[in-house]
Amino acid sequence: MKRPKRLKQGDRVGVVAPAGPVDPENLEKGLRTLKRMKFLPVVAKHVLARDRHLAGTDEQR
Repeated sequence: MKRPKRLKQGDRVGVVAPAGPVDPENLEKGLRTLKRMKFLPVVAKHVLARDRHLAGTDEQR
């Protein structure tokens, strides 16, 4: 089984919402945690999008 390389300080980490909508407060907490761990969070354009009970439209996700 191939395993990805371990993340190291300074690596970029993508933040997406592939299913349900994201609570903005929880997003901020998560971003602070990633930054405290010395990662560089890259937030997807539509991470806070909502479409009823989903995290945006199919195209956005």
